[in-house]
Amino acid sequence: RRQRQMCIRDRDKPIGYECSCYPGFRKRADDPSLCDDIDECLEEHPCSQMCLNTLGSYKCTCHQVRIKIEIY
Repeated sequence: RRQRQMCIRDRDKPIGYECSCYPGFRKRADDPSLCDDIDECLEEHPCSQMCLNTLGSYKCTCHQVRIKIEIY
């Protein structure tokens, strides 16, 4: 399982720590100490053909093309 956040103890903070999300994740609005996966495929449209969202990232793939060949 991929780690989503990193929390660092900070003595200057009133709560004592601060959490940040790794790339591919963002802080949750209801609990900023937790991170959710970003669906890059829906939000950024990074691929020219097909996009598969993965945990913390995405993969681009191509449409499969099938050609029917008839032999006479």
